[in-house]
Amino acid sequence: MSGQRWKDEKVLGDRSYFIASSDPPRLVLEPVHASDQGVYTCRVDYSLSSSTYVIVNLTVIIPPGPPQVLWQGRSVVGAVGPLGDGERTHLTCRSSGGRPSPVLTWLEGSRSLPLVSVNSTLDPVSGTFTAEATISILATRELLDASYTCHAYTPRHARLEGPPILQGRTTSVSFNITLPPQNVKILGSQSAVTEGTLLRLVCRTYGSHPPARLQWLRGDTLLPDVTYAIEDGGNITTATMRVLVNRQHDGATLTCTAANPVLSVAPITDTTTLTVYYAPVVGLSLGRSMKADRIKEGDDAYFECSIEANPSFHRVDWRHKRESPSAVTHPCCSHASHKLL
Repeated sequence: MSGQRWKDEKVLGDRSYFIASSDPPRLVLEPVHASDQGVYTCRVDYSLSSSTYVIVNLTVIIPPGPPQVLWQGRSVVGAVGPLGDGERTHLTCRSSGGRPSPVLTWLEGSRSLPLVSVNSTLDPVSGTFTAEATISILATRELLDASYTCHAYTPRHARLEGPPILQGRTTSVSFNITLPPQNVKILGSQSAVTEGTLLRLVCRTYGSHPPARLQWLRGDTLLPDVTYAIEDGGNITTATMRVLVNRQHDGATLTCTAANPVLSVAPITDTTTLTVYYAPVVGLSLGRSMKADRIKEGDDAYFECSIEANPSFHRVDWRHKRESPSAVTHPCCSHASHKLL
């Protein structure tokens, strides 16, 4: 026995159809819209008996909207900061448009992070929820390489029987933390060098974020001819200096300073003192008390031989014209004056 079919196009449109031949007969909605949620009544009329009714309460689950991270009242994408070392702040994860209210969790890897507050509000117009979950973080050096993830999903108790509803959504942030350098060291400065050598010295620092600023100084004078390099993702900075050494560099103190360019704190330093080997430099003159134009035959005369050397000289030879030298062993220092009467 065939019956007449009718539907209100204004209610479900062409997304609905009724299958009377199935057991039991069924109403199909395809696709389902959020507005389809509600109570549906199925009435069956009989020729020889009273009508029967079946009431179905249809719940339509709306996946949560994409989570967003809020910091200091504004949305953040990618990295949070800059943050100072030791600074405490709060991050809020927000997801809007889900029904029922989404569950929000914060994760570091697979570790759940404690929440300091959770909030959910209902939009009476759309019937959807906005959920927020806030965590407290302490900016430390260890947090610099961390990634925090917010996960928004529909609570398990709201899921219907059958296959899981794959609707979890995530977003992740890293942290921009301003950190001072931890250490600065001058490399390759332990050995003595010979005059005329092209000396290469490397200053290395690590731990600064953003990368440290390095400077080479001799006294208060900034040294030129420095090559800079940044390694390990900005964690390591090197400054390589090259200098052609001469005897004036012997005993000179060189300083390398490292500082974070955005922090107003004193730089950290390392110093090295150069040792330069060079051949003796000899100077010969009359004694200081003698006048060259007043020396007469028979007068006593003496000469001063000034010697500058590194390492220290150990022998002085005096010659008069081509006579054999008179050797004088003179253990002393790198700078000395030797007299001959």
